[in-house]
Order: sequence, then structure tokens, then C-alpha cells
Amino acid sequence: MQSIGLKPGWRCIEAGAGPGHMTRWIARKAAPAEVTAVDLDTAALARLTEPNIRTVCADLTQSLTADVVAPASFDLAYSRFTLLHLRERDEVLARMYDWLTPGGWLVISDSTDFAANSGITDYGTAMTAMWETLEKTIGTSRQWARRFPEQLARLGLTDLNLHAYLPVARNRNATAEIIRRTMIELRQKMVATGRMPDEALARLLDHLSTPEFLAFGFPMITTWGRKPS
Repeated sequence: MQSIGLKPGWRCIEAGAGPGHMTRWIARKAAPAEVTAVDLDTAALARLTEPNIRTVCADLTQSLTADVVAPASFDLAYSRFTLLHLRERDEVLARMYDWLTPGGWLVISDSTDFAANSGITDYGTAMTAMWETLEKTIGTSRQWARRFPEQLARLGLTDLNLHAYLPVARNRNATAEIIRRTMIELRQKMVATGRMPDEALARLLDHLSTPEFLAFGFPMITTWGRKPS
């Protein structure tokens, strides 16, 4: 965000705002301009008290009317860990482009399956089973983020750039806890893939809770580009 020059007065929109952590951060940087937070479930956004945040409960996979989100009206359109989980991700990305004013910035962050290649056999197997489960149940794409530059260039964006962040899961940190909770939630479906028996997954879950566990987490790949003026 700093590299694109986010500053007070920018009109911003976040697609898939979730709990609103980035919405709040952007709102403080862009104040007094309004920041629009769009999500299908806005319950977690209700706790945000910044006066320049507007919450929109909407399905991103459907076209939003101009009175809800007007085209060509935002200086920044942002999404994080959302589009990879939508089967209609390409259409949503094109809509986000349409929301931008000429000269506006599109910033997308998502994850990929780097950790599935971990040298820890059970962990790598479990990560593969997790990705396969997400693909089959909700249409998640583990390859989506790897095509970011191509996707943004095809839309006609300029000044493209790319950044990768690879967190480490260790000593029961937040990354390890996110992985553990995700695997607990998907446990039965992961076992159903046939990749690993429940006993092996149980041992891995126990290992994830120990200070000795050390592995790569979910990488975050971010790309950004500018709509031609």
C-alpha cells in the first residue's frame, strides 16, 4: 500500500473484507474519504467504529448495482484471501477493475500451495489433502495466485509489480494455529481424499501444537497494477 502511495482522500473498496482488519487500516490511511467494505457476511464488520467506513452486504459473484458500488469511482480496489475461493474469480477481478477511476490501483493478495512441497512428509501430505478438499467443496484454486501478473496485464493494467511473503509456522504461533484450526475443521473431508489416514492426521495436529514444530505456512502473493489514465 505504501508503494502505490495510499494517502488521505483516496476512495477505497475492499472486496471480501472478512473481519475488517485491512478495512480499518485502509480507512485510517485514507481518511476522511470513505472506504467501502464488501462481504457476504458483515457481522464481524459491525464492530468497526471508524466514521469513514461503509459496509455493504453483497455477493461478490453477482453484479452490484451502481447505487451500491458505482463504477469508475474508486482510487483503490483491494482483496485479500478471497478470490482464490470463488469459482467466478475472473469475473470478480474484472468487476474490481471496472470500479476503478482512471489512474486507480488494483491490489490482490492470495495464497498458493507452496507448503504442500514441505520436506515434512505428513505435513506436506496433509496440506495437499487440504487444498484438494477446498477445491472439491468450494472451488478454491491453488494455482490462481501464480497467474496474477498475467491476469492483471490481460485487464490492461500498467505499472505491474509482484511481492511474495512466506510465513513460518513454529512454536505455536498464529500461522501454526491457523493451519491447525483449518485442518481440524476439514479433518473428515481431508481423510476422505485418501491422502492420509485419520491416525496420521491426528499425530500431525498434535505436532502442530508443540514448540518443536517448524514448517512453511500459507504464502501470500500480492500483485498490483494501475488502470490507465
